[in-house]
Amino acid sequence: MPGVTYCRDIAEIHDALIRLAQEGRHRIRLAEQLADDVLVREPWRVGPRLVILLEEVNATMGQLKRYWSRIRESGDPKESPAVDALAEILFMGRQVRLHVLLVAQSATARAIGGPEMRENFSTCILVRYTLNA
Repeated sequence: MPGVTYCRDIAEIHDALIRLAQEGRHRIRLAEQLADDVLVREPWRVGPRLVILLEEVNATMGQLKRYWSRIRESGDPKESPAVDALAEILFMGRQVRLHVLLVAQSATARAIGGPEMRENFSTCILVRYTLNA
């Protein structure tokens, strides 16, 4: 996955998140084969650093859910696999060099997928915030 991939519509975002989660699972298998000290000294062995930028996540998450409800077939899971993939990426992230930068006007737990997912962001930068934020 070298270079830059720009997703222009919700279908591309959906597919990209699923591919990134698959890449993360592949990297976890690689990391499990390495001793912890090797992983610390040579983190590149699981793959190059991938930075994932999700812009305006509040709208994107809603669009992903609506998109899945339109394309979902009988027997498919009810929840969007792209939303599940994002959760998976957030939980596995740093260990396998997948880093997520998220931009939101209001990064509510509901918009991101729950408080557990929101807590996976180690740094929050607030601009023009209210006391409630």
